[in-house]
Amino acid sequence: MPFMSDSVTLLHISDLQFGRNHRFGRLGLPGPDADFDSLLRRLTDDLAALRHGEHQSKPDVLVVSGDLAEWGLKKEFDNAGEFVEKLTEFLDLPDRSRVVIAPGNHDINRKHSSQVLQRPRLSSRPSERRSI
Repeated sequence: MPFMSDSVTLLHISDLQFGRNHRFGRLGLPGPDADFDSLLRRLTDDLAALRHGEHQSKPDVLVVSGDLAEWGLKKEFDNAGEFVEKLTEFLDLPDRSRVVIAPGNHDINRKHSSQVLQRPRLSSRPSERRSI
């Protein structure tokens, strides 16, 4: 669906890092920053103020870049996915093509991807060496 305006407004969020050590991860600790709902609530409050304020601004596209997770664990991605879904609903974006997600270095589970991440080893024998 093409944009109906000469301008595009982006909401860019970076480094959410959902996980046990993150301020907005589900820590199970008391206080205002105990879970992602407080982040979502604070963000939607700010966005609502922009929407109804002097400039009446509303994002056309949501960009989430880098480090949705802390350790690349399924539960962290579940929390991040729930956060992005709720934020997308709040923004009333017409479809998922208006959501761009770019992973970061924390979004890799290094324990489970160690074989893929290993560098090729060169043989000591020239006849067994392969160019890379």
